[in-house]
Amino acid sequence: MSKAVKIKNPEAALQASVKRDIKLRLMDEAVRVQAGYTALAKWENELGKKDSIALKKRAEEDVVIDSRLANQNVRQNRKAKLEALYYADELKYEEELGMKGLAYRRDRA
Repeated sequence: MSKAVKIKNPEAALQASVKRDIKLRLMDEAVRVQAGYTALAKWENELGKKDSIALKKRAEEDVVIDSRLANQNVRQNRKAKLEALYYADELKYEEELGMKGLAYRRDRA
């Protein structure tokens, strides 16, 4: 049993080395591209989180502003109704005094 003697071909070794280098370079490039996609995905996720936080904050501010405006509106309506009621009561009181023959002093502008 004789062992087969392996003959080294320098040209074949060079070609194999070049193929290996090309393969490694392509794999490195694929890793760089994938890292870029990963970084972009992370950035989009973070941006989405920041956007949702900003949206929530804006919504809370809108609720505060709406509540304040609604409160002002209620107060204005209440004030207008009270003034109308007081004016109606004043006219009624003036009429009652007039029916009794009494004078009612009114400031005229």
